Amino acid sequence: MAGEDTDREELIRTGSRRKKKTSGRRVGRKNAVGDPAAGQRRRPPRVSVALDEAQPAVNRYYIAIADRYRWARLLSVIALVLFLLIMLLFYRENITYGNLMYLIRDLDVGTVSAVGRYADLSFERQYAPSFALFRDRIAVGGASGFRLYNASGAKELDYESAYGDPRLVTGDKYALFYDAAGKSYSIYTAIARVLSGEEEEIIQDAAISDEGTYALLTESDTARYEITVYSSDFKPVAKYYKDRYVVDMALDSDGEQMTVVSAGVSGAGALCEVMFCKIGSEETSVVELEDTMPLAVRYGDNGKWVVVCDNKVVFYDGGEECGRYDIEGGTPAAFDLSGTYFALATAKNAAASENEIILFDTEGNIIYNNRISEKVEEIAADKDRAVYVLCTDKAVQYPLSGEAPKEEALQGEALDILPAAGGVIVCEADGTYSLFG
Repeated sequence: MAGEDTDREELIRTGSRRKKKTSGRRVGRKNAVGDPAAGQRRRPPRVSVALDEAQPAVNRYYIAIADRYRWARLLSVIALVLFLLIMLLFYRENITYGNLMYLIRDLDVGTVSAVGRYADLSFERQYAPSFALFRDRIAVGGASGFRLYNASGAKELDYESAYGDPRLVTGDKYALFYDAAGKSYSIYTAIARVLSGEEEEIIQDAAISDEGTYALLTESDTARYEITVYSSDFKPVAKYYKDRYVVDMALDSDGEQMTVVSAGVSGAGALCEVMFCKIGSEETSVVELEDTMPLAVRYGDNGKWVVVCDNKVVFYDGGEECGRYDIEGGTPAAFDLSGTYFALATAKNAAASENEIILFDTEGNIIYNNRISEKVEEIAADKDRAVYVLCTDKAVQYPLSGEAPKEEALQGEALDILPAAGGVIVCEADGTYSLFG
């Protein structure tokens, strides 16, 4: 008892039991130095946090923005569903094939693919086919239909038709395929046929601009010929009437100007009438060229145009003559306008075995000329790089850099040549292949 009283007095004197317990803990730590197991049991565990596992700071502003976008997305989906239901319930009769084609007609306008050498094509033999390059693809229009092939040889479009005299003209936006012995025509983009049309009279000729405006020449009850110009959304915007025999017509790249060449008689000789107009305007400018027969008219990319006759070539700028070349001792055998360069082959004898090859700019200046002892079937200008000539059994490349001409043999009966990718595409009735590339 005396010992217990002593302890109680000691406790009161030191202050409290907590102080005594604290003292005991210190004793325990001291004892733990000598007892590793006891120290491990009593030491609090160490926690290691990797830096990449640390939680980033939360920005309440961005959380609020994310919530708003989440609600906006949900409301957009609901609005889309309601719109589709309303359209299907109340406007079903307006959902037609024609309207859908109108919707997709411009989807491919901005897409131009870079290509190298074009792959060889083989297809069913066509009657009187027409060939053209359209948006870096090979377009083929024949009696059985319209085909479009990409540079690797894959068929992208295939539309059947029954045209007696198929013709094909192309711009940057559309390809116009028509029957020169019938009333039907169709318009294509690189992804679909967007229009199937029919005129009241037989279509005699057609032209199309890069912008999409196109013109159709038909017979007329009012005059000998009627020219109807359509906008790029297929609506008629102007009509012109001609009493003389229309040989050819062309539109500039913007679809704002048109030139029509007609043949007539003046005294004892032939006459070429050149009509120039701005689309939509009733005013026209007419020029008559005496003692010559028109063959064709072509527009360059710069808006200037060329009239080809049987004994001369006349160059125009804005309705005014800016150049002329008289063909002496020969007749035009073939011609082509590419960009702002015009290529002409003139036969110098009755057998057409001697030809002069000439390349002009659109002001009538001669850039290149050469006389060859070959019969020329077709000629093509690759802008300012080369002139290609299609002969009976070979194709010849005449570089404008001054290098020696290059020749390659033909594989069969060639109908046309198309400059492309530094070479030329040779077109036959049952296929195409590339040379020089």
